[in-house]
Amino acid sequence: MQRPFGRGTTSRSPAQRSLRDPKRAWRARRLPSAALQHFKDIALGLDDLLYLRIVRRLPYRPEFNFDSLGWSALSDFDRRFSLLEVHQMCEQSPDFGNRITLTDAVDATGMPKARVIFRWNDLDIRSVTRTQDIVSAELARRSVGRLQVDRRGELPLLAQVSSHHPSGTTRMAGSAREGVVDADCKVFGVDNLYVASSSVFPTSGLAPPTLTTLALAIRVSDRVKVQLAKQAIPAANGIL
Repeated sequence: MQRPFGRGTTSRSPAQRSLRDPKRAWRARRLPSAALQHFKDIALGLDDLLYLRIVRRLPYRPEFNFDSLGWSALSDFDRRFSLLEVHQMCEQSPDFGNRITLTDAVDATGMPKARVIFRWNDLDIRSVTRTQDIVSAELARRSVGRLQVDRRGELPLLAQVSSHHPSGTTRMAGSAREGVVDADCKVFGVDNLYVASSSVFPTSGLAPPTLTTLALAIRVSDRVKVQLAKQAIPAANGIL
């Protein structure tokens, strides 16, 4: 389910962005890029702009966002905010049924297309609903507010899908029976093949995997460097 903007809109509304970007271009004394698209977003998102400018009255301020928890300490947050949107992000537990395989179909370059098989398992569903229950109870206990949870029956409601980070297809493990690569990211049974990507993660994390992947790449590079140094041919008469 994709929740529409309007009453539940946030500062990430396309109309809000399209109103902001031309302003920045004007201050920089340059023409805005994609001007026609900005005009279209503003025209189609007038309800977003009216809501943000009239109902909320105050512009979005980073010091009041959820990261700083500043809003909960304000004495007049009931006047400043009519509602606060809570977006729950979570990681998924390892599931043997979730996998990426190759199909017989090929893309424009002749490479096999991928087939992604993914499902939410019972543990994921329990983790999501239990977290919602805990947050709801804590907000009520502290008299901060009431958390309205969207669910379809007993199941969590997926309001919108953000970025995707496939991982675990060559997972790291202690043996070839349980995974593809060892603790050094070396493929089991192959002496000179290493994998340095999010595919070696045993389980996927919530945040983007970029920094962890870079750290793995650096560690693999150091490991390969050590291995190459051991195999180096000794110098003869000062000449390699």
